[in-house]
Amino acid sequence: QSRTTANSTMPKLFQPKPSYRYGAGTGLPEKDPRSGQDAPTGVIFDYYLPEVTEKDTVTLSIYDKAGKLVRTYTNQKNPDFTPYPGGPAPATPLNASKGINRFLWDIRREQLGPDIKGQFLTVPYRGAMLPPGDYKAVLTAKGQRSEVTAKLLANPLIQGVTDADWNEQNTMLDKLTADVADVHGSINSMRKAKAQLVQQAENYKGVKDADTLVNEANRIIQSIDEWESRVLQTRTKGGQDMINYTSKLNSEFLSLYGYLDTPDPRVTAGAKERLADIEREWATEKAKLGPIKGSIAKYNALVKARQVDAVQY
Repeated sequence: QSRTTANSTMPKLFQPKPSYRYGAGTGLPEKDPRSGQDAPTGVIFDYYLPEVTEKDTVTLSIYDKAGKLVRTYTNQKNPDFTPYPGGPAPATPLNASKGINRFLWDIRREQLGPDIKGQFLTVPYRGAMLPPGDYKAVLTAKGQRSEVTAKLLANPLIQGVTDADWNEQNTMLDKLTADVADVHGSINSMRKAKAQLVQQAENYKGVKDADTLVNEANRIIQSIDEWESRVLQTRTKGGQDMINYTSKLNSEFLSLYGYLDTPDPRVTAGAKERLADIEREWATEKAKLGPIKGSIAKYNALVKARQVDAVQY
């Protein structure tokens, strides 16, 4: 395969071996065959690339049997990523050297998101492992693509598992992914509104005929803080804090997600009941955003009615 692609201008993704949903290693095998190492958990892809520059984008995209994109790797760094304690891990960069490359897909979904910038979470954002089945892998470079089917096999040591078990686990993980996105998205949205209100309250302080605006802005800020305190534990600053402070809704969703991310897909009745419980709690808290958003709309109308200057100095 190497000889046939050595001078090619087209990317080439070679057919990987079937991989079991089993393994203890976390990286590619050592180059020295005499080095002892556990087999990695995942699918090893070998691929050829023509010469690419640092500005060229190379991607490896993984799709499930329904055609849903479940994971993407790229050689480009995310310019918007900023690491912080308790936040998501940086994306694993795709190897993109001229010639033959090797890369390990860890058979996991994309990370959960969005994250809450600067907020330490004791539960990782790591995506869960995907179920056995056929996955389409697509390598794209220089405007060209190459694709293969990667076969992921079940762990043969786990007996009595049915397709229905895998489907149920996958469905619950998808629901939790959507729940986390909803909770975190709502928190981020309220934090964005709060930041603007804080700035405006400061800008309008002492301005003639703006006392009502300042008071209303501070009232809404307090409402946002009280709402957030029920869904997010903001006092957590390190791993030990999980035993000092009560977990809130977002951590409950993340913890259940991690609990279900297991080699054995059979979902317990307790896990189903817990998901139903915290989804009811979230529905209650989400409904409380209605009055807050209504107050923000009235505040915006009040700003227009007062006709205060947008820029104060």
